[in-house]
Amino acid sequence: MAKKREFFSWQVSSDKVRLLSFLKEKIKNNCSNKALKKALEQGFCQVNGKIERFSSVLLHENDRVLLDKNYLKTANEQDKKEFTVLYEDDDLLVCNKPYGVVCFEENIRRYFPNSFLVHRLDKQTSGAIILAKSKKIKDLFIQQFKEKKVKKIYVALVDGKVKYDKKEIKSYLYPKVKYQGQTLYASSKNKQGVFAHSIIEKIFSKDTYSKVSVEIVTGRTHQIRVHLKEDSHPVLGDYQYSKSFKYPYHVSRIMLHSYKVEFNHPVTGKLIKVTAPLCSSFKGVM
Repeated sequence: MAKKREFFSWQVSSDKVRLLSFLKEKIKNNCSNKALKKALEQGFCQVNGKIERFSSVLLHENDRVLLDKNYLKTANEQDKKEFTVLYEDDDLLVCNKPYGVVCFEENIRRYFPNSFLVHRLDKQTSGAIILAKSKKIKDLFIQQFKEKKVKKIYVALVDGKVKYDKKEIKSYLYPKVKYQGQTLYASSKNKQGVFAHSIIEKIFSKDTYSKVSVEIVTGRTHQIRVHLKEDSHPVLGDYQYSKSFKYPYHVSRIMLHSYKVEFNHPVTGKLIKVTAPLCSSFKGVM
């Protein structure tokens, strides 16, 4: 369940002190370094009114640091880090990936031995993902993706009140900046980068947040997150692209879910439609 945010508040009295060291001094032995870094990644800390995710950032004298009093808790603690199989036959399977699992083939094979990853989801994105049971099936799927014959629809909880019913966003994405080993993408004004096309439809909207579906015609890295951020409706919990939100509660994961995949079976040609139920963290925010 979403909770109103209550903060510890401190003013920095010395110059050039690292955030992790500062917080450790303030909270004493109440949290390990590992747990504190995870709390930072999940957006529990603010510096001068903006969310700060990196423990190594340098603070300066008179900076104001806020730490959510629920920093040891997460809004998604009821979600299990387990895959649920949604569809399976002799050639492939579609499963519901939990948030927090990295989409590398070696990692996926810990759950599904001898499987082949057909496409990827971000670590903090949950939902439907397709796995092939042979290299041949994987190659057939890759060709379908290249020909844009696989339909993928996501559900997102976004910041603010979405006023339109439907919008198409087309842009060219390029890596704008690299920071602390992470890459941030943005739309270019001169068609630099790769073409990205998203179709956004409002499901419902409230004063501080909305629920939308997003069909991605192209599948570019961070495409949905960039398009929604640039549309003034960043995905809730996406502290990588937005440092402040109208939504007043803490969200400790990116509220983005691969909701539906549709494709023709690479062997039989049969149309396959698979829907992945939303996990409990979405219900908690709503």
